[in-house]
Amino acid sequence: MRHFAAALLFAGSAVGLIGTRVGSAAPSQLAQLEQTTQQIRHLAPLHSVPAAFLPNSQFNAVVQANQRRGETDAQLEIGRRELVLLGLLSPSADYKSLIYQNITSQVLGLYDYYAHKLYVRNESGKVFGIDRYAIAHEYTHALQDQHYNLKKLMPDQSALTYRNSDAESAHHSLIEGDAVNTEYLYISKAYTPTEIHDLVNEPAPQVKPLPAALQREFDFPYTAGVQFAETLYKTGGMAAVDAAYRRLPTSTYEIMHPASYARHWKPAKVALHGVTGLTDWKQVDDDVNGAFGLDLLLWQYLPRSQADHVSNAYRGDRYVFLENGTQDAMLLKTVWTSHSTAAAAKAAWVQSIRKRLPNARVTGKGATTVVQGNVSVYFHVSKNTLKVAYAPTPALAQQFGTAATN
Repeated sequence: MRHFAAALLFAGSAVGLIGTRVGSAAPSQLAQLEQTTQQIRHLAPLHSVPAAFLPNSQFNAVVQANQRRGETDAQLEIGRRELVLLGLLSPSADYKSLIYQNITSQVLGLYDYYAHKLYVRNESGKVFGIDRYAIAHEYTHALQDQHYNLKKLMPDQSALTYRNSDAESAHHSLIEGDAVNTEYLYISKAYTPTEIHDLVNEPAPQVKPLPAALQREFDFPYTAGVQFAETLYKTGGMAAVDAAYRRLPTSTYEIMHPASYARHWKPAKVALHGVTGLTDWKQVDDDVNGAFGLDLLLWQYLPRSQADHVSNAYRGDRYVFLENGTQDAMLLKTVWTSHSTAAAAKAAWVQSIRKRLPNARVTGKGATTVVQGNVSVYFHVSKNTLKVAYAPTPALAQQFGTAATN
């Protein structure tokens, strides 16, 4: 599925003030904040970075413009249809509003690695108060960009025909995890006990809750990514964090399991460029779900511990998404550590769909089809490979699941 937040570096700062007034002491406050962040992160700036401190309306416009970069309405609609097909989003949900309005209001700062400029929400002049950690966070992104080229680490994949959002999400998680780890260290070094108390007790923004799957996807770089970066930092300090930019994690599996990254784990290469023989169907997307994406599918309907147990045996995957008029279909090819773990993944997947579709009927013992209404899902295990096909009818699901691929 398309990872909607991967192109954004959320949550402040740099040299050079642009835009809203932030007070006569702002230049010296900013310089001190930057110096402290440099010392914590152990990265010296290569050049100054312009920073804009903007009121809410202007800041929200900047965030939404960055969100829309490389993502047309047509591509956004494909992402929505994929999520609906997989049961991660209600068909009636306003996906664009969830992304462009709900999420925007939660953002305090943004570093634009295309313009090499940092933007900070300056709400009621609080930018250098207890929310100044956001500036330390975003200034860390500026330092990352100067040393490691964030545009290269997270390229625009919208025009590619053989994309890998999973690898980009792994890079995003490293980048955000590093920034949050630095942010935490900044708070511990630069905040007074009273400020820490006020920060912990600061009211959360009042926003409509995201659907559970989207919220967890949005949170992933700031939860699993932070744990990954903290593991590196505790093992070898900032030198170990820097080393991860030279040997990048290639899958969200490594983010979820830092020990696997230390062992130089790599995902299996899964070949799935397209489906042959279904001439009425047009392929409109292809990508990699990754361990986190597949875990999310199960976690949505099963206990978290069960979903995690299955995803621990992940080795690789790829999918294609197709359309025929108003009908959608998807073929997923997933690889696991063994035949038994592939079978376990199938059993858990079937169980999760039955939770989603409580009136579904299940047919077949080896190859299995789950059917309810206009949702049919076909499963087949061969050795350590599990193929899963979503389609409008049982016959089409089986046809996709058994079709030749290239």
